[in-house]
Amino acid sequence: MQKKILIIGSSCSLPRPDGVYEKTWPFLLKVAYPDYDIITLARRRNNTRSLQGGTGKAWAYGDSLHFYHPDIVVMQIGISDCFPRYLRASSLLNKLIERCPSWIQTIFWKCYKLFFHRNVKRADVPYAEFCHNIRQYMEECRAEQVAKVVIVLIYTPPEWLRKRIPTLMGAIDLYNRAYQKIAEDYGFVVTVHPLQEGKDEYFLPDGIHSTDLGHQLIFEAINAEIPL
Repeated sequence: MQKKILIIGSSCSLPRPDGVYEKTWPFLLKVAYPDYDIITLARRRNNTRSLQGGTGKAWAYGDSLHFYHPDIVVMQIGISDCFPRYLRASSLLNKLIERCPSWIQTIFWKCYKLFFHRNVKRADVPYAEFCHNIRQYMEECRAEQVAKVVIVLIYTPPEWLRKRIPTLMGAIDLYNRAYQKIAEDYGFVVTVHPLQEGKDEYFLPDGIHSTDLGHQLIFEAINAEIPL
């Protein structure tokens, strides 16, 4: 039977107007392993809440383990979980502001930012929930007898973005430590950190998404872990 690789990603795994599909690491993986059935499940702004499957949640990636029975899972999610926010996306205040006219939003944010700063405590997925999400998913991987899970750690952003958001690197380190603890606790899990140096040439102008070189480095790191 053909072996399967299941990719779970966010916009960091997807093509963009300034980054073509053929240069993304999922495409490079498909080219490198033509004998594998490679299933890519990625969506923009994805976070670890999508790992929660179960009855009535057919949209959740957690169900995909039971649908596809992969031999290998490759994950690149986490930046949307930990990114320090002014307001959590799910908060009532944020939802109310999003419904207001643009001029009211502009006034609100100018005033709000005078008194509040980005904080990991207002990240979209709180740290405790993040840990729960990935640990529960690894239990599901174990139950499905997944041979290996490769986790791409959250990248180190370019220096200019680290300076603009001083709390960002601390949040990334915190959530990456959770991933590394998972790798210690589950023998079939490995982590890779291809963009740890945070060089400008790894990132597009937004400082979030990878250039062709960044995708190439991610592919090479994953590729080194694929043979079973």
